[in-house]
Amino acid sequence: MAKPKLTEITEVLLEQILELKKAVSNNEKIQHLLIRKLDELDVKVNIDELKQFEIARRRHVEEELIKVDEVYRNILEEKRELQNESKNKALLYVFSVSVLLFLLAVAFFYFAVKG
Repeated sequence: MAKPKLTEITEVLLEQILELKKAVSNNEKIQHLLIRKLDELDVKVNIDELKQFEIARRRHVEEELIKVDEVYRNILEEKRELQNESKNKALLYVFSVSVLLFLLAVAFFYFAVKG
């Protein structure tokens, strides 16, 4: 296999440099065109439309907050009911144990007096 000559390598390198210059030139043209188009770009904002959108969004957020508040209230109410039930069960347990202890005390007293 023959090695390429220096002149051939130089020619290939010059061709690639010319292609690169063309690409850079095209990119610069496109860049200038885009800059001109951006300069010509005119943005118009309808303030009334934006305010209406803001009002609609606020209304939606308020409605969602009301729903969240209702759910929170329901959770608190259920929590109170569960606490009341647990208190009632605890009181029933204490009352039952007290009655049992009273009956045991009466039985011991009866057997102590009888025996």
